[in-house]
Amino acid sequence: MIDLITTYYGNAIRQDKTCLSDMRKAVWAVYFHIRSSDEEPLHSFCPVGPNSWCKYQNQVVEGNVETFRHSNKLPVAVMDAIKPVFNDLSQPKLLQKCLGCSQLASLDKNDALREIKLRLSYFQGKSTTMSVIAHQTEKEWISANEKSRQRMSQTQAEGAAEQHAARLEDAHLRAHHSCFTTSERC
Repeated sequence: MIDLITTYYGNAIRQDKTCLSDMRKAVWAVYFHIRSSDEEPLHSFCPVGPNSWCKYQNQVVEGNVETFRHSNKLPVAVMDAIKPVFNDLSQPKLLQKCLGCSQLASLDKNDALREIKLRLSYFQGKSTTMSVIAHQTEKEWISANEKSRQRMSQTQAEGAAEQHAARLEDAHLRAHHSCFTTSERC
């Protein structure tokens, strides 16, 4: 499921690369799409039309929405627990960095994937489901990071990867240092 979430999040950033409000709407579409159930369909943010990635919206176009059945893979409690992560990942300050889809935007997308991993890792040990999500997120981040590196030329990758890794390591160390030096909950 975490692969699906990170894929949809990445698609939201890539597909709506020129309009910040559309990008935010697409990020929230991921959350509400996954949170939807037969009793509570929440597809108002999902793209409409016959070419939509949302099967519910496809059924609306075909007039077969009454026969559509959701396949909930995450409990509502888990979706409620990760909603703050989506809130953080849909902040204009973060998404602004992803506008335009340049190589730097690709690096910022990797920052966002790392952010998902760090935030969900907080829940590790809190519940089995959240531990699985945090572990899967880490695997997905590593996979996405490697795919991104493969797309870059070797000379671009050397310089950019070193700068990016140093920036991420510094941010990661600052975050962990603040967790241990303050009494605040991270």
